[in-house]
Amino acid sequence: MRMSLRFTMLGAVECTRDGVAVALGGSKQRTVMSMLLLANGRSVSVDQLVESVWGTDPANGAVATLRVFVSNLRRAVCPEDTNGIRFDGHGYACRFEYDLDVFEFEELCRRAAMAAPGSDVAAWRRALDLFRGEPLGGLEPTEPVRREQVRLAEARLTALDAMFASELAAGRHREIVSELSAAAEAEPLREELRRALMVALYRSGRQADALRTYRLFRDRLIDELGIEPGPELRRLEQLVLEQSPSLDLDAAAPLGRPPSTIDVRNAQPLDGRLELEDGRVVVLTRRVTVVGRDEAADVTIDDRRVSRQHAVIRSRMGQYVLIDDGSTNGTDVNGEPVDHHRLAHGDLISLGGYGIRFVL
Repeated sequence: MRMSLRFTMLGAVECTRDGVAVALGGSKQRTVMSMLLLANGRSVSVDQLVESVWGTDPANGAVATLRVFVSNLRRAVCPEDTNGIRFDGHGYACRFEYDLDVFEFEELCRRAAMAAPGSDVAAWRRALDLFRGEPLGGLEPTEPVRREQVRLAEARLTALDAMFASELAAGRHREIVSELSAAAEAEPLREELRRALMVALYRSGRQADALRTYRLFRDRLIDELGIEPGPELRRLEQLVLEQSPSLDLDAAAPLGRPPSTIDVRNAQPLDGRLELEDGRVVVLTRRVTVVGRDEAADVTIDDRRVSRQHAVIRSRMGQYVLIDDGSTNGTDVNGEPVDHHRLAHGDLISLGGYGIRFVL
Protein backbone atom coordinates (compact mmCIF):
# COMPACT_ATOMS: atom_id res chain seq x y z
CA MET A 1 0.00 0.00 0.00
CA ARG A 2 1.33 3.42 -1.00
CA MET A 3 2.33 5.63 1.91
CA SER A 4 0.74 9.06 2.04
CA LEU A 5 3.09 12.05 2.20
CA ARG A 6 1.57 15.37 3.18
CA PHE A 7 3.40 18.67 3.39
CA THR A 8 2.15 21.89 4.96
CA MET A 9 3.39 25.39 4.17
CA LEU A 10 0.47 27.58 5.24
CA GLY A 11 2.23 27.99 8.56
CA ALA A 12 5.42 26.19 9.58
CA VAL A 13 6.91 23.96 6.87
CA GLU A 14 6.24 20.40 8.03
CA CYS A 15 5.78 16.90 6.64
CA THR A 16 3.95 13.75 7.75
CA ARG A 17 3.95 10.23 6.36
CA ASP A 18 0.71 8.40 7.18
CA GLY A 19 0.18 10.94 9.97
CA VAL A 20 3.67 10.50 11.51
CA ALA A 21 6.01 13.50 11.49
CA VAL A 22 8.97 13.39 9.08
CA ALA A 23 12.07 15.42 9.98
CA LEU A 24 12.94 17.85 7.19
CA GLY A 25 16.06 19.28 8.81
CA GLY A 26 16.96 22.88 9.47
CA SER A 27 15.65 26.06 7.91
CA LYS A 28 17.90 26.00 4.84
CA GLN A 29 17.10 22.37 4.02
CA ARG A 30 13.38 23.04 4.48
CA THR A 31 13.72 25.97 2.08
CA VAL A 32 15.05 23.61 -0.60
CA MET A 33 12.14 21.23 0.03
CA SER A 34 9.62 24.07 -0.13
CA MET A 35 10.84 25.45 -3.45
CA LEU A 36 10.81 21.97 -5.01
CA LEU A 37 7.31 21.20 -3.75
CA LEU A 38 5.84 24.48 -4.98
CA ALA A 39 7.27 23.79 -8.44
CA ASN A 40 4.86 20.82 -8.69
CA GLY A 41 7.24 18.48 -10.49
CA ARG A 42 8.91 21.11 -12.64
CA SER A 43 12.67 21.52 -12.49
CA VAL A 44 14.08 24.26 -10.24
CA SER A 45 17.52 25.39 -11.32
CA VAL A 46 20.51 25.14 -9.03
CA ASP A 47 20.91 28.93 -9.19
CA GLN A 48 17.28 29.45 -8.13
CA LEU A 49 17.66 27.07 -5.20
CA VAL A 50 20.92 28.68 -4.09
CA GLU A 51 19.30 32.14 -4.15
CA SER A 52 16.28 30.82 -2.23
CA VAL A 53 18.53 29.43 0.51
CA TRP A 54 21.33 32.00 0.76
CA GLY A 55 20.02 35.05 -1.07
CA THR A 56 22.21 37.04 -3.47
CA ASP A 57 25.39 36.44 -1.42
CA PRO A 58 25.70 32.64 -1.20
CA ALA A 59 28.15 30.97 1.14
CA ASN A 60 31.33 29.39 -0.19
CA GLY A 61 30.58 25.86 -1.32
CA ALA A 62 26.86 26.59 -1.59
CA VAL A 63 26.34 24.21 -4.51
CA ALA A 64 28.06 21.36 -2.69
CA THR A 65 25.97 22.07 0.40
CA LEU A 66 22.85 22.11 -1.74
CA ARG A 67 23.69 18.60 -2.96
CA VAL A 68 23.97 17.47 0.67
CA PHE A 69 20.57 18.99 1.45
CA VAL A 70 18.98 17.17 -1.49
CA SER A 71 20.59 13.89 -0.45
CA ASN A 72 19.26 14.33 3.10
CA LEU A 73 15.78 15.09 1.78
CA ARG A 74 15.78 12.02 -0.44
CA ARG A 75 16.49 9.84 2.57
CA ALA A 76 13.83 11.61 4.64
CA VAL A 77 10.87 11.84 2.26
CA CYS A 78 11.40 9.26 -0.49
CA PRO A 79 13.89 6.64 0.76
CA GLU A 80 12.26 3.94 -1.38
CA ASP A 81 12.79 5.94 -4.59
CA THR A 82 16.33 7.09 -5.34
CA ASN A 83 14.95 9.13 -8.26
CA GLY A 84 12.27 10.76 -6.12
CA ILE A 85 14.16 14.05 -6.26
CA ARG A 86 15.76 14.02 -9.70
CA PHE A 87 18.66 16.06 -11.06
CA ASP A 88 18.29 16.76 -14.79
CA GLY A 89 21.65 18.44 -15.38
CA HIS A 90 20.15 21.89 -14.82
CA GLY A 91 18.18 21.65 -11.60
CA TYR A 92 16.15 19.41 -9.31
CA ALA A 93 12.53 18.25 -9.47
CA CYS A 94 10.23 16.21 -7.21
CA ARG A 95 9.02 13.01 -8.86
CA PHE A 96 7.34 11.38 -5.86
CA GLU A 97 3.65 11.71 -5.04
CA TYR A 98 2.63 14.06 -2.27
CA ASP A 99 -0.18 16.23 -0.97
CA LEU A 100 0.42 19.91 -0.26
CA ASP A 101 -1.88 22.26 1.64
CA VAL A 102 -1.09 25.08 -0.81
CA PHE A 103 -2.51 23.05 -3.70
CA GLU A 104 -5.54 22.08 -1.60
CA PHE A 105 -6.13 25.75 -0.77
CA GLU A 106 -5.96 26.75 -4.44
CA GLU A 107 -8.42 24.06 -5.47
CA LEU A 108 -10.90 24.93 -2.73
CA CYS A 109 -10.73 28.61 -3.73
CA ARG A 110 -11.27 27.82 -7.41
CA ARG A 111 -14.28 25.65 -6.62
CA ALA A 112 -15.71 28.26 -4.26
CA ALA A 113 -15.29 30.99 -6.88
CA MET A 114 -17.33 28.91 -9.31
CA ALA A 115 -20.24 28.36 -6.90
CA ALA A 116 -23.38 30.47 -6.76
CA PRO A 117 -23.05 33.56 -4.53
CA GLY A 118 -23.99 32.76 -0.94
CA SER A 119 -23.68 28.99 -1.40
CA ASP A 120 -19.88 28.85 -1.29
CA VAL A 121 -19.22 29.92 2.31
CA ALA A 122 -18.21 26.45 3.52
CA ALA A 123 -15.61 26.06 0.75
CA TRP A 124 -14.09 29.45 1.51
CA ARG A 125 -13.94 28.60 5.21
CA ARG A 126 -12.34 25.19 4.55
CA ALA A 127 -9.71 26.94 2.44
CA LEU A 128 -8.98 29.57 5.09
CA ASP A 129 -8.82 26.95 7.85
CA LEU A 130 -5.73 25.52 6.15
CA PHE A 131 -3.72 28.56 7.29
CA ARG A 132 -1.98 27.94 10.62
CA GLY A 133 0.22 31.03 10.68
CA GLU A 134 2.56 32.92 8.37
CA PRO A 135 3.08 30.95 5.15
CA LEU A 136 6.48 29.24 4.92
CA GLY A 137 6.96 29.90 8.59
CA GLY A 138 10.44 29.35 10.01
CA LEU A 139 12.33 29.89 6.74
CA GLU A 140 14.96 32.57 6.34
CA PRO A 141 13.45 35.56 4.50
CA THR A 142 15.47 35.56 1.29
CA GLU A 143 13.84 37.38 -1.61
CA PRO A 144 12.42 34.23 -3.28
CA VAL A 145 10.96 33.07 0.03
CA ARG A 146 9.48 36.50 0.72
CA ARG A 147 7.86 36.56 -2.73
CA GLU A 148 6.09 33.28 -1.98
CA GLN A 149 5.07 34.45 1.49
CA VAL A 150 3.59 37.66 0.09
CA ARG A 151 1.80 35.75 -2.69
CA LEU A 152 0.24 33.27 -0.28
CA ALA A 153 -0.66 35.93 2.29
CA GLU A 154 -2.43 37.97 -0.40
CA ALA A 155 -4.23 34.84 -1.62
CA ARG A 156 -5.49 34.32 1.93
CA LEU A 157 -6.78 37.90 2.14
CA THR A 158 -8.50 37.57 -1.23
CA ALA A 159 -10.22 34.41 0.02
CA LEU A 160 -11.16 36.19 3.25
CA ASP A 161 -12.76 39.03 1.29
CA ALA A 162 -14.68 36.51 -0.82
CA MET A 163 -15.84 34.56 2.21
CA PHE A 164 -17.26 37.64 3.93
CA ALA A 165 -18.88 38.76 0.67
CA SER A 166 -20.52 35.36 0.42
CA GLU A 167 -21.74 35.56 4.02
CA LEU A 168 -23.31 38.93 3.24
CA ALA A 169 -24.94 37.49 0.11
CA ALA A 170 -26.42 34.73 2.28
CA GLY A 171 -27.96 37.32 4.64
CA ARG A 172 -25.69 36.51 7.61
CA HIS A 173 -24.71 40.12 8.31
CA ARG A 174 -25.52 40.02 12.03
CA GLU A 175 -23.70 36.75 12.57
CA ILE A 176 -20.40 37.98 11.09
CA VAL A 177 -20.10 41.48 12.58
CA SER A 178 -17.74 40.38 15.38
CA GLU A 179 -15.63 38.20 13.09
CA LEU A 180 -15.46 40.96 10.49
CA SER A 181 -14.44 43.54 13.10
CA ALA A 182 -11.57 41.32 14.27
CA ALA A 183 -10.43 40.69 10.69
CA ALA A 184 -10.52 44.41 9.89
CA GLU A 185 -8.45 45.23 12.97
CA ALA A 186 -5.90 42.57 11.99
CA GLU A 187 -5.62 44.18 8.53
CA PRO A 188 -6.06 47.87 9.39
CA LEU A 189 -5.37 49.25 5.89
CA ARG A 190 -7.46 46.83 3.81
CA GLU A 191 -10.44 48.66 2.32
CA GLU A 192 -12.31 45.49 1.28
CA LEU A 193 -12.74 44.40 4.89
CA ARG A 194 -13.89 47.87 6.00
CA ARG A 195 -16.40 47.94 3.15
CA ALA A 196 -17.83 44.56 4.17
CA LEU A 197 -17.95 45.63 7.82
CA MET A 198 -19.84 48.82 6.98
CA VAL A 199 -22.43 46.85 4.98
CA ALA A 200 -22.81 44.27 7.75
CA LEU A 201 -23.29 46.98 10.38
CA TYR A 202 -25.75 48.93 8.24
CA ARG A 203 -27.89 45.87 7.49
CA SER A 204 -27.86 45.06 11.20
CA GLY A 205 -29.54 48.39 11.94
CA ARG A 206 -26.31 50.07 13.08
CA GLN A 207 -26.02 53.01 10.70
CA ALA A 208 -24.06 55.16 13.16
CA ASP A 209 -21.50 52.38 13.73
CA ALA A 210 -21.12 51.94 9.97
CA LEU A 211 -20.38 55.65 9.55
CA ARG A 212 -18.01 55.61 12.53
CA THR A 213 -16.14 52.71 10.92
CA TYR A 214 -15.64 54.82 7.81
CA ARG A 215 -14.44 57.88 9.72
CA LEU A 216 -11.93 55.93 11.81
CA PHE A 217 -10.58 54.20 8.71
CA ARG A 218 -10.30 57.50 6.83
CA ASP A 219 -8.44 59.10 9.74
CA ARG A 220 -6.00 56.20 9.85
CA LEU A 221 -5.29 56.36 6.12
CA ILE A 222 -4.65 60.10 6.28
CA ASP A 223 -2.44 59.84 9.39
CA GLU A 224 -0.35 56.86 8.20
CA LEU A 225 -0.30 57.21 4.40
CA GLY A 226 -1.57 60.70 3.66
CA ILE A 227 -4.29 59.43 1.32
CA GLU A 228 -8.08 59.33 1.21
CA PRO A 229 -10.13 56.12 0.97
CA GLY A 230 -10.85 54.84 -2.51
CA PRO A 231 -13.89 55.91 -4.52
CA GLU A 232 -15.89 52.75 -3.75
CA LEU A 233 -15.60 53.26 0.00
CA ARG A 234 -16.39 56.97 -0.28
CA ARG A 235 -19.49 56.13 -2.30
CA LEU A 236 -20.50 53.55 0.28
CA GLU A 237 -20.33 56.19 3.02
CA GLN A 238 -22.70 58.37 0.99
CA LEU A 239 -25.11 55.48 0.44
CA VAL A 240 -25.14 54.76 4.18
CA LEU A 241 -25.82 58.44 4.92
CA GLU A 242 -28.72 58.37 2.46
CA GLN A 243 -30.00 55.00 3.75
CA SER A 244 -30.04 53.94 0.14
CA PRO A 245 -32.29 50.96 -0.72
CA SER A 246 -29.43 49.69 -2.89
CA LEU A 247 -27.69 48.55 0.30
CA ASP A 248 -30.53 46.24 1.28
CA LEU A 249 -29.91 42.54 0.90
CA ASP A 250 -32.59 42.04 -1.75
CA ALA A 251 -31.18 44.87 -3.88
CA ALA A 252 -27.51 43.92 -3.61
CA ALA A 253 -25.71 43.30 -6.89
CA PRO A 254 -24.51 39.74 -7.48
CA LEU A 255 -20.92 39.05 -6.56
CA GLY A 256 -18.40 39.13 -9.36
CA ARG A 257 -16.37 36.04 -10.17
CA PRO A 258 -12.92 35.58 -11.65
CA PRO A 259 -12.94 35.62 -15.45
CA SER A 260 -12.28 32.48 -17.44
CA THR A 261 -8.58 32.47 -18.20
CA ILE A 262 -5.57 30.31 -18.90
CA ASP A 263 -2.27 32.19 -18.62
CA VAL A 264 -0.13 30.81 -21.46
CA ARG A 265 2.81 32.92 -20.33
CA ASN A 266 3.51 30.18 -17.75
CA ALA A 267 3.30 27.39 -20.32
CA GLN A 268 6.20 24.97 -20.70
CA PRO A 269 6.89 22.52 -23.55
CA LEU A 270 5.87 19.47 -21.51
CA ASP A 271 2.55 20.92 -20.30
CA GLY A 272 -0.56 18.95 -21.20
CA ARG A 273 -3.00 20.35 -23.75
CA LEU A 274 -6.67 19.97 -24.55
CA GLU A 275 -7.75 19.91 -28.19
CA LEU A 276 -11.42 20.90 -28.20
CA GLU A 277 -13.87 19.92 -30.93
CA ASP A 278 -14.47 23.61 -31.71
CA GLY A 279 -10.83 23.92 -32.79
CA ARG A 280 -9.39 25.54 -29.67
CA VAL A 281 -6.18 24.24 -28.07
CA VAL A 282 -5.88 24.96 -24.34
CA VAL A 283 -2.58 24.63 -22.47
CA LEU A 284 -3.00 23.26 -18.93
CA THR A 285 -0.89 25.75 -16.99
CA ARG A 286 -2.95 25.70 -13.79
CA ARG A 287 -2.62 23.23 -10.94
CA VAL A 288 -6.41 23.02 -11.03
CA THR A 289 -8.35 23.60 -14.26
CA VAL A 290 -12.16 23.83 -14.20
CA VAL A 291 -13.94 22.82 -17.43
CA GLY A 292 -17.61 23.64 -17.92
CA ARG A 293 -20.28 25.82 -19.47
CA ASP A 294 -20.00 28.57 -16.86
CA GLU A 295 -18.32 31.72 -18.17
CA ALA A 296 -16.04 31.74 -15.12
CA ALA A 297 -14.64 28.27 -15.85
CA ASP A 298 -10.99 28.08 -16.86
CA VAL A 299 -12.08 26.33 -20.05
CA THR A 300 -15.55 27.56 -21.04
CA ILE A 301 -17.56 25.34 -23.42
CA ASP A 302 -20.72 26.85 -24.88
CA ASP A 303 -22.63 23.59 -25.33
CA ARG A 304 -25.83 22.57 -23.52
CA ARG A 305 -24.55 19.02 -23.15
CA VAL A 306 -21.84 20.32 -20.82
CA SER A 307 -22.68 21.09 -17.19
CA ARG A 308 -21.94 24.48 -15.70
CA GLN A 309 -19.00 23.02 -13.77
CA HIS A 310 -18.54 19.69 -15.51
CA ALA A 311 -15.04 18.44 -14.68
CA VAL A 312 -11.79 19.35 -12.99
CA ILE A 313 -8.28 18.50 -14.18
CA ARG A 314 -5.57 18.38 -11.52
CA SER A 315 -1.92 18.73 -12.55
CA ARG A 316 0.54 16.98 -10.26
CA MET A 317 4.22 16.43 -11.10
CA GLY A 318 3.66 16.19 -14.81
CA GLN A 319 0.61 13.93 -14.44
CA TYR A 320 -2.97 14.99 -15.10
CA VAL A 321 -6.05 13.57 -13.38
CA LEU A 322 -9.55 14.17 -14.76
CA ILE A 323 -12.37 14.26 -12.19
CA ASP A 324 -16.06 14.39 -13.05
CA ASP A 325 -17.53 17.13 -10.85
CA GLY A 326 -21.05 15.78 -10.43
CA SER A 327 -22.01 16.58 -14.02
CA THR A 328 -25.49 15.96 -15.40
CA ASN A 329 -24.51 14.07 -18.56
CA GLY A 330 -21.39 12.31 -17.31
CA THR A 331 -17.77 12.11 -18.39
CA ASP A 332 -16.25 9.39 -20.59
CA VAL A 333 -12.65 8.63 -21.50
CA ASN A 334 -12.06 6.46 -24.55
CA GLY A 335 -15.71 5.45 -24.51
CA GLU A 336 -15.82 4.39 -20.84
CA PRO A 337 -17.60 6.37 -18.09
CA VAL A 338 -15.23 7.71 -15.43
CA ASP A 339 -15.39 9.57 -12.15
CA HIS A 340 -11.61 9.78 -11.70
CA HIS A 341 -9.06 9.04 -14.43
CA ARG A 342 -5.32 9.62 -14.90
CA LEU A 343 -4.97 11.03 -18.39
CA ALA A 344 -2.56 9.64 -20.99
CA HIS A 345 -1.46 11.07 -24.33
CA GLY A 346 -4.20 10.70 -26.91
CA ASP A 347 -7.06 10.07 -24.48
CA LEU A 348 -10.43 11.00 -25.98
CA ILE A 349 -12.61 12.78 -23.42
CA SER A 350 -16.36 13.21 -23.77
CA LEU A 351 -18.18 15.71 -21.58
CA GLY A 352 -21.77 14.68 -22.09
CA GLY A 353 -20.95 14.08 -25.76
CA TYR A 354 -18.70 17.10 -26.32
CA GLY A 355 -15.32 15.85 -27.56
CA ILE A 356 -11.87 16.75 -26.25
CA ARG A 357 -8.50 15.13 -26.97
CA PHE A 358 -5.75 15.21 -24.35
CA VAL A 359 -2.18 15.45 -25.62
CA LEU A 360 1.23 15.63 -24.00
